[in-house]
Amino acid sequence: MQCFVYLCETTIYEKTFFFFLLLFHLIIFGQNQLSPEDKIYNAIDSFVANPTAENLNQLSTTEAAFWKNPKPKTKDELLAIVILNCNKAYYENQFNEVQKAVSSYEKAWKIYQKYQLRNYDIIEYCLKPLGNLYSILGDYDNAENTIKQYYYIATQEKNQAKKIAAILNLSNVYQNSGKNDLAIDLLEKTIRTEKLSKIQKGILWNNLGNSYVLNYRNPGLTVKFVPNSFDKLESSYLKAIQLLQSEKIQSETLANCYRNLASLNAQWLRFDVANSYFDKARKYFYATPNLSSRQIAQFKYEEASLFFKQQKLKEATASIEAIFKLLIPNYNPKKSELPEQNSLYTENSLLDALDLRAAIYSLQNHEKKALEAYNLAFHIEELFSNMMIYENSKIIHQNRVRMRTEKCIAVYYHLYQKEPKQNYIEAAFQLAEQSKSGVLKSFLSKKTSLSRKEKLHLEQLQNWSNIILKEQQKGDLANIEKINEAIEKQNGLMLSLKKFVQKIPFRKKKQSTSNPCLPN
Repeated sequence: MQCFVYLCETTIYEKTFFFFLLLFHLIIFGQNQLSPEDKIYNAIDSFVANPTAENLNQLSTTEAAFWKNPKPKTKDELLAIVILNCNKAYYENQFNEVQKAVSSYEKAWKIYQKYQLRNYDIIEYCLKPLGNLYSILGDYDNAENTIKQYYYIATQEKNQAKKIAAILNLSNVYQNSGKNDLAIDLLEKTIRTEKLSKIQKGILWNNLGNSYVLNYRNPGLTVKFVPNSFDKLESSYLKAIQLLQSEKIQSETLANCYRNLASLNAQWLRFDVANSYFDKARKYFYATPNLSSRQIAQFKYEEASLFFKQQKLKEATASIEAIFKLLIPNYNPKKSELPEQNSLYTENSLLDALDLRAAIYSLQNHEKKALEAYNLAFHIEELFSNMMIYENSKIIHQNRVRMRTEKCIAVYYHLYQKEPKQNYIEAAFQLAEQSKSGVLKSFLSKKTSLSRKEKLHLEQLQNWSNIILKEQQKGDLANIEKINEAIEKQNGLMLSLKKFVQKIPFRKKKQSTSNPCLPN
């Protein structure tokens, strides 16, 4: 009462002062202290409101503070950390920090698994993008394992949409890793046996068309002619278009169908038809909302490739420059036609664009410029190789290196015909020696440098692979739970092996400052 009387007798300014003082005390002492998970969610909300590369550091700081706290962690707190890492990974990928994104997704999945967390769409926000990033990096073994894991989860949850998404992504991995027969079997069986929507069936037919195309190609990337093969290939895409053309939200998939038809007709040198299909693809593609720089770059590469096949070198070069501008912020074609080596990173569209640019230089008789472009491609390939754990992924990578090496040697041959200099022959020989038996050399050197614990991890990794293979050979009688358990064990071992590499930086490959494609 005394306080009330006093307030009544004060001036209006004093009353205002005391009112705000009282409000301040209520705010400070009346509300509950923020819980650890609320602090994490506040940090996520703050970052998402202003997602910049610089502000990513704040998320890392929030997470570091969480783990430093010795207090036991609740499941709600751990789930918040999972969500933080998934958000961080998403934006790291947007900022072209692909390897950091992979690490963040891996951390999120490891915590989610270890503590058996629930109430979060781990497939959509973690496993699907993680599998896609493994594919982009050429790490097809990890991509396959990750997709099989979320296929298993989707099956247990009876989520048909996520099951079909897993099948589509798995077929893509099979296509890219030389297991195309498995892709065809998987897609044909799914179309035949699963209850599918028009959209799902259309997307599956498009992927099946891709598999048919790959099945009729030889290592030289020319299509083998077999009776009725063209009709079969083309009909797969046309079926997909028929199913999807009335679906406005499927503009991207329709664009993919027409892109594939364009590529297919270009293989048969039917360029008028190919160009017509690609024009339709362009219309649907740019009608697709929220296209990323990576998606546009891949489209521009296909455009450049189509121009190149028609010997339209000026147009092809312009499309390649557009790729560099999209993916490399400081690229300036007026300063240099090729990007700087220190601006390159692990991105397949950049790798493909550099290889194509080298091929254009070769046709224009600019052999030394072609070798410069190939050298930059080798640099990106080396960055990719530093991230690979499984030998199968390394073999696929080494095959790409071998094919590029052969092209470089052909360039040296043309140079030598122009100028019969001994250093061209020596450089070609040295390059051939560097690429010869690359995986075997890597394996032998690894055998002598690995710790006992790492060797044990690799042996266990192989043992679980054998268990998966034996179980899969049982066909319909295979124990799905046993396969999934083996895949989980493999993934855990893989993450441990990555930690060994991170802890011992001197074991990583040194980035070469010389040009392996250019003579000294």
